[in-house]
Amino acid sequence: MKDEAQIQAGCVEWFRYHFPQYIMFSVPNEAAYKRSSYFSSLGMLNGASDTVIVLPNKVLFVEFKAEKGKQRPEQKIFEEKVTALGFPYSIVRSLEEFKQVIYDAIGIDQTV
Repeated sequence: MKDEAQIQAGCVEWFRYHFPQYIMFSVPNEAAYKRSSYFSSLGMLNGASDTVIVLPNKVLFVEFKAEKGKQRPEQKIFEEKVTALGFPYSIVRSLEEFKQVIYDAIGIDQTV
């Protein structure tokens, strides 16, 4: 079973290879917890999605979770705010799920 970091790394690699014209970047909040007051003053937001993907006229927020991983309360609040603002938010547990999120967002039909 893959952990969240392995799933995220595989998805980033796949996305950047197949869609180099678009932008995908991580939000490494977990690295900032030890100095949270300092990083909070710089704009760190607890609960922010693991990655942000910028497509033409669309921004996606993607949270990666292991098979049995659950959102923390701060992540649920972030998801609620993002979706209330009209942006897509996805929880992804595998590369296949991630591919489907991207294909749907771009408008690529994978049934052919």
